[in-house]
Amino acid sequence: MTDFTQPPYFWHGEGPYYHQPPDRLPCCVDHAEKFTLLEKQAGVSVHEAGHTVAAFLLGVHVPLMGIETTEMERGCGPVMQVTGAVAETAFTGVGRQSALTVLAAGVAAEKRWLMHTGLMTEERVFYAERNGRSDCERAQKLTWDNLGAPMDIAEYWGHWVHADHLLSPHWNKVIDLAEHMMQGPLSGDRAAAVCGLINPATHL
Repeated sequence: MTDFTQPPYFWHGEGPYYHQPPDRLPCCVDHAEKFTLLEKQAGVSVHEAGHTVAAFLLGVHVPLMGIETTEMERGCGPVMQVTGAVAETAFTGVGRQSALTVLAAGVAAEKRWLMHTGLMTEERVFYAERNGRSDCERAQKLTWDNLGAPMDIAEYWGHWVHADHLLSPHWNKVIDLAEHMMQGPLSGDRAAAVCGLINPATHL
């Protein structure tokens, strides 16, 4: 049983984190994971596909999702930065556990992908969690504003387990959707068709 009540880690002013950060500060976050560009694009796509499939399974509408690759110049040299986003999803009428599970599903999917591909290292697991910082921040804001009580960070970490259990029997759907996402942005309805699920708001 995973203990999510452990004291959190903080890293160069960031945190709290569950996974232990690396000892050394990398030259930049884009080089930190030591992925090829294709691996990084696949990882970001899986992260976004995890959110999307979880949303469909839990009755949450998704309008649009995709990834974007941008060439940038860092002090350590040129990098290709890969970012992704599921367009702002409304959690109106969605229960607390479902909303937190959808938000936690990106990191859960990315960690499962690292394990399945043999790319997992302790540092990459930490960076997978770090890649979900905006998800955690949104969960904190959502629970504060709309879902009854502020979120304890251990509650959010625990939803990685809920999300992983939800996605596990649908892992092929996550991978299929991620592969389609690497070809370009997808509407929520198109994404639902790819993985054989329903984008809920289109059927209300």
